[in-house]
Amino acid sequence: MLGAAPSQSVSFQDHRLNRLLAVDPPHNGQDPLETEHPVSRTALRHVLLEGLGDVVHFGKRFLSLDADAESVTANFDDGSVAVGDVLVGADGAGSHVRAELLPQAKRIETGILAVSGKLGLSDRVRAMTP
Repeated sequence: MLGAAPSQSVSFQDHRLNRLLAVDPPHNGQDPLETEHPVSRTALRHVLLEGLGDVVHFGKRFLSLDADAESVTANFDDGSVAVGDVLVGADGAGSHVRAELLPQAKRIETGILAVSGKLGLSDRVRAMTP
């Protein structure tokens, strides 16, 4: 299974694990098509790379794209290009692909720093965690 069960709640703690905020997102019922299914970055990467073999090349810096009704061309700083039907911008928070497609969607410094992780909730971990 690549997905996880939807979060029942999300909480934010300070550096001493004192709860600052808890959010209980609404859950819209039993219909699997209407329910969120979180997927880890590792699983997403695996799915996106499935069957692509030597088609994907790493270590290139994306510069710009050209698109029309038939295809999309990604231009890289080494002068190379890649042409395809779909361009997936899975290059993180500072996405150059997003900046090209949505220049108005600027990242805003909020002064908030978040560190997250996943951890199995064994009895021992539950006893140590608020």
